[in-house]
Amino acid sequence: MNDVSAKVDELLAKVAALSAEVLRLRETCGPRIESAPLRRDLSDLVGMWIEGCCEQGRFSHRRSDLYARFDRWLEKGESASNQAFYRELAARGFVQHKSNGERYVVGIRPRTVDNSAA
Repeated sequence: MNDVSAKVDELLAKVAALSAEVLRLRETCGPRIESAPLRRDLSDLVGMWIEGCCEQGRFSHRRSDLYARFDRWLEKGESASNQAFYRELAARGFVQHKSNGERYVVGIRPRTVDNSAA
């Protein structure tokens, strides 16, 4: 029994040391590490979509339509919630407003054949 008790004490000491190390690393690393790549990926996707599929200027466009077009643009297996998409637009400086019950994003619209040369 003493061998088992000594082994348990040794393992508990190792667990305590590892727990202390994890806490120390969390304090020095800041926010959770796994959240950073997800944010960067969405930011990259939104940036590529804006650059390739949108125009920026003095106009506004329905928020839900922007998200629907972005969602269709994503490749199979990629996804983003509409709220995350709207937060990313806001982080890029696009202001949202409400008019007649609809929400709009100011300064961006999808590029179409009609306005691509404008």
